[in-house]
Amino acid sequence: MRPMEPHYLPRRVTALGSLILALAATSTAAAAPQADLDLLAVSGEVLPGTATTLVGIGDLQSGADGGWVARAVIDTPTSSGESAILGDLSSDASHGPSVLRRPTLVAGFSQTKLGSPDFQGGQIGYLASEDTAILTRYQGAFIGDQLIARQGDAIGTTGRQWGTFGRIVLRPGGRIYLRGGSTQGGLLYAQHSETVLVSVGDPVATMAGPITNVGRFDISPNGEHWAAVVTAGPGNDAILVDGAVLMVGGAPVIERRAISATLGLGTGEWLELLSLDVDNDGRVTFQATTNTPIGGAPTIRGDRVIQLEVGPSEAPHYQDSLPGSLAVFVSGTDLVLEDQVIASASATFDADGDGQADAGYAIATSTVGSPDWQVVSVSEVLVGTVFVTVPGLSGGRQGLVRLQRRLEGDVTCAGVPNSTGRASSLTSFGRSGANSNDLTLYCVDLPDGCTAYAIGSRQSGSAPNPGGSTGNLCLGGAIGRFLPQMFTVDQAGRGTVELDLLALPQPMGAVAATAGDIWFFQVWHRDLCSGPTATSNFSNAISVQLTN
Repeated sequence: MRPMEPHYLPRRVTALGSLILALAATSTAAAAPQADLDLLAVSGEVLPGTATTLVGIGDLQSGADGGWVARAVIDTPTSSGESAILGDLSSDASHGPSVLRRPTLVAGFSQTKLGSPDFQGGQIGYLASEDTAILTRYQGAFIGDQLIARQGDAIGTTGRQWGTFGRIVLRPGGRIYLRGGSTQGGLLYAQHSETVLVSVGDPVATMAGPITNVGRFDISPNGEHWAAVVTAGPGNDAILVDGAVLMVGGAPVIERRAISATLGLGTGEWLELLSLDVDNDGRVTFQATTNTPIGGAPTIRGDRVIQLEVGPSEAPHYQDSLPGSLAVFVSGTDLVLEDQVIASASATFDADGDGQADAGYAIATSTVGSPDWQVVSVSEVLVGTVFVTVPGLSGGRQGLVRLQRRLEGDVTCAGVPNSTGRASSLTSFGRSGANSNDLTLYCVDLPDGCTAYAIGSRQSGSAPNPGGSTGNLCLGGAIGRFLPQMFTVDQAGRGTVELDLLALPQPMGAVAATAGDIWFFQVWHRDLCSGPTATSNFSNAISVQLTN
């Protein structure tokens, strides 16, 4: 159970109510079940511990080193409809939201509206406008109280000047990226190295004409790779990765170009390129619509289809990826991790900060007929916004929520690349409480069609190439095999194992996990599943410390 923070107090608990809650805590009544979602803030309500009312929230972004920030509109005792930056910069995102920035005068720039925030190492980057127009165009880019670029400034030594700004991204090592307009058109610019990464007018190999627009983009968490959707030639979009057209299955990802047969989607072309991100190895995950016989909007990770959009009622829209390359989707009112639903329409909410479910709160439908989920990965935690029904308030309200289930554990041993060219990646997701019995192992980048099972021990170890395996066994001592949960790897190269913490297999019989235990897990899988070259390999190993 998460301890209550001074600024994360119940929003409607009076002094009498606090006494009643304290007495109830000492009673013998059964405790309420743990909630699925922490309700951090609700539009139209006062932010916990403040006199500030949240009106709305958008531009939700996660920091590369944990925490989150967002653009917000707030009401205060002295102003209404004020622009602000809201967030929680803690690495474990364990606190409630705070107002981090409000418009002010910086270096002669009179800020009126703030937006497009990001942060790194405790520094907040954001854009600001000097006008009050409803359709905001940002004329300045800032890090805290430092103005780093404004409309009319020279763009390094390029001979161009900044017009307006669209986004700022901060990454480790002082890396700053800006997307915006210039006197020669839109561009993506690395401010720290004074380098134009991609710009209107640039040629693109295999496309008929130069770039005419720079659209959505992403920077890897380590700041070493970038990916962007650009428009070139006769109006076709393409995905660029570090300056080159993304290739999937040997074919370029360009609108109205043929899709590689290796994806198994059938004959067809890419249509609209949707969301994308790039990881620390330069691998891109993206979603796009197609005109293949399967149709829909598949999500691709590397050279594999990891999710298919099969219809409006089951539209898994790609959102973000957790560490370990686990993809997060929204499908109607469901949150989906890879192919497993981790929160649904029946999700329960903790509104008062005690970790337990509170009655009367539920996911609602927004005024446009959609739950309007927006979810981002915050290190090991998922934070998002969704419309919520709140007791005593009419209609759905925009709620800022945090999923109580999270990534658990640490990597203790790296894997060896398998026949896919990558090492299989093992993570665990759920709750670390031994009595919660809610922890699942997820393994991705496995060779599809092969069999695999998890192994577990209370000790780590090191045994290279056991039994002729091409991988390394990283467990020691008494090692149990999860044979009843043996699985066949799906076409997306993944498998899951739901752990029963009350009966973890060991050579001398199953044992129950207890608080304070540290367990080590790994997945052992076949590689090159059949034939004379068949062998085996291991995923990375992880350790999980169990709590109360």
